[in-house]
Amino acid sequence: MGVIETIRSEADRFIQQQDDRPYVTLSYAQSLDGCLATRDGRPYALSGDEALHLTHSLRAAHQAILVGVGTVISDDPLLTVRLVNGESPQAVIVDTNLRTPLNSRLIARGHHLPWLAARSNVDEACRQTFEAVGCKVLRCSMDEGGYILLPDLLSQLRRLGITTLMVEGGMHVITSFLLRQLVDMVVITVAPVWLGGKPSLAEEMVTHSAPDRYPLAQISAPRLEPAGRDMVLWGHLKKE
Repeated sequence: MGVIETIRSEADRFIQQQDDRPYVTLSYAQSLDGCLATRDGRPYALSGDEALHLTHSLRAAHQAILVGVGTVISDDPLLTVRLVNGESPQAVIVDTNLRTPLNSRLIARGHHLPWLAARSNVDEACRQTFEAVGCKVLRCSMDEGGYILLPDLLSQLRRLGITTLMVEGGMHVITSFLLRQLVDMVVITVAPVWLGGKPSLAEEMVTHSAPDRYPLAQISAPRLEPAGRDMVLWGHLKKE
C-alpha cells in the first residue's frame, strides 16, 4: 500500500478513535544537506515533476493545509491542487500577529480564503481588517515560548470539521510539530542536491533533542521510494 492509501486508511481509523485534533501529515522537500531554502531565505525549487505530483496528491488527500506566515511572506504560495484531480484543501496560516500580506496570492484570489491562527489578544482593528476581506481568524492561546499553542489550534480545527491536516512548513512550524509529537505521518522528499541554505529544523530542535533528556523525533519503520530524480522517505512518527 502506497503512502496516499496508507494515510487515507489510517486517518479513517484515527478519526473514529480520537476527536480532539485532526490526523496530521508532515510533508516537505529538502536538499541532501537538510535545507529548505537558500541562505538568504529565497525559495528554491527542490522537487522534480514526479515529487510535485505526489505533493499535490497529498494535498488532495487532506482537508486542510498549514504553513507559517514566514512561508507566506517569502514564497507567496497558492497551496492548491493543480497537478492532479481533487479538491484544494483549506489553507491555514500560523500568523501570531497577523502579518500575512493582504496582497498575497492566498488572499488576492478572492475565494476559498485562508484561516489565520493568531494570538488571542491580537490587535482588534487588524483582526477586523482580515475578516472584512473574508478570512477567518482563529484566536489561539500561546505557549511558554510565545508561539501559538498547537494543541489549542488543532482542537479548534477539529471543531470546525477538519479531520485531516497536511503541514508543509516552514522551519519553525516543522520544528514545533515534531517537538510536541503532534505528527502522525511524515513524508519527506529528498532532492539530490546540496543547497547550503536554511535548515529544515530550527535551533530549538537541536537543543531539545538531547537523547539523554528528550525523546528523539524519529520515523518508525521508514520506507524509501523513488520519485523521478528524488527520493521520498515516509513513515509514522514514533510516539514516546
